[in-house]
Amino acid sequence: MILSAPTDGRHARPPTGASAVRDRQGDPVPTDLDARYGRVRSPGRRRRATVLGVAAGVVVALAFGVWAAVTQWSVDVHWQQIGYVVEGDAAVQVTYDVQRPRDRVLTCRLRALDEHKTAVGIASVTVPAGGPSEVRRTDVVRTSARAVTGLVDSCG
Repeated sequence: MILSAPTDGRHARPPTGASAVRDRQGDPVPTDLDARYGRVRSPGRRRRATVLGVAAGVVVALAFGVWAAVTQWSVDVHWQQIGYVVEGDAAVQVTYDVQRPRDRVLTCRLRALDEHKTAVGIASVTVPAGGPSEVRRTDVVRTSARAVTGLVDSCG
């Protein structure tokens, strides 16, 4: 027995293509939901997104400028670690050279590390202005446990 499709449209195949969607009276129905429900894209939304994008770009550019200025300011300071001596469980001596303008006061941060690379001592040392532009220093870092190394973290 062969069944035929009903001719009243109730069980017709699903429509294909944009022009195939029709309402009950057979009129074409828009497939764009924004147009169908009356939503209109606001030009203010696009403008707001543009303004926010430009503002974010300005903030990033400003942050980069500040970073570059600070980095450039400290370029004239260099340090090189010469060595260290572990003085038992309580201290490490760190020897290092510092090159800087003669009129500049520096603060150098020294660290002592244990065998697990955990900081067991930290010292901030002031290098006074004046004297030669290259200075060799040996400073002591007090430790809370036995250190295996001492190093210069930063000078600036």
